[in-house]
Amino acid sequence: MKSIFDDKIDKQDLYLLKQHSAIDQDQLQEITNKESYAGLGDWKRFIKYFILLMGSGLLISGIVFFFAYNWNDLPAFAKFAIVLLLIGVCVVVSVTNRLSSLLRKVGLLSASVLIGVLMAVFGQVYQTGANAYDLFLSWTVAITAWTLVSKSSMQWLFQIFLVNLTIYLYLDQVIVDYSFFSVMALVLVINVVLFGLPYWLSRYQNYTMAEYYKGVMALFCSAIAVFIISARIFVSYNADAGELNGQVIGILLSIVWLVGCYLISLKNKDIILFSYTGLSVATIGLMFLIRAFEIDGLAFLLYAIYVLAVTFGLIKLIMNKHKRWNHEAE
Repeated sequence: MKSIFDDKIDKQDLYLLKQHSAIDQDQLQEITNKESYAGLGDWKRFIKYFILLMGSGLLISGIVFFFAYNWNDLPAFAKFAIVLLLIGVCVVVSVTNRLSSLLRKVGLLSASVLIGVLMAVFGQVYQTGANAYDLFLSWTVAITAWTLVSKSSMQWLFQIFLVNLTIYLYLDQVIVDYSFFSVMALVLVINVVLFGLPYWLSRYQNYTMAEYYKGVMALFCSAIAVFIISARIFVSYNADAGELNGQVIGILLSIVWLVGCYLISLKNKDIILFSYTGLSVATIGLMFLIRAFEIDGLAFLLYAIYVLAVTFGLIKLIMNKHKRWNHEAE
């Protein structure tokens, strides 16, 4: 028989149910065990996915260390043949409809990682002398088509990781002299666009992005926005004009992102975006506090009081908002 509860029930709600109903302690305990705690099926599903992801990660790691340890003993043909064979196996797994959706997505992600291994092998064998930036740029471009059709949150996160790593290496190895605020504003825009791109594609490809994708990307974009604002707080007021280029655009974009997250969280009743917005504002407040007072014993006490008070206030606010939205949804 299907449970009358669609999701796990908060224990506090069950205690309120007991206070306003005729159920006894034994019945409450039975409902709590059944509806609030993870059951055998939940644990089996978690272990299955955990072992699958760990196994895939260890397999890829083993391949990488195999090459590292036996590099000088392997002929060039063997190096390419092994990597290409593994890529082929992973691609076949990713397109086999008889396999589960998760296994196919893990296969595609593994193939994407092995593309980078293949490029590294090519560079080492033929001594191309390319920068690390060139390797990661080629890697990013090579798997872009897979990512666009993957319908996989894991694949999108990996693609975005490569994009950001490529940008970092480009700034480090190619463009040494650049405006910090202009670059960070551009990085924020790129990540926000990449954040929203799979949601836009999902309208035409009929899939849903996982919640962890939204959580990771919203946190990362919020961290960039907070970093831009915090950097401006601590920049000396007599800094060179070149160091401050793009500061207005960077700060405005950061504020737009944070305000947008807050408004979207209210519209969609999204507790993740609401929490990140509150945490971002609290962090910016702490940065202002650190900038305003010289670092000494009294200042550290003030920082500690602020952190404790804001943490308690945020937790209380988020819990109340979450409970209110849950009740409105019912």
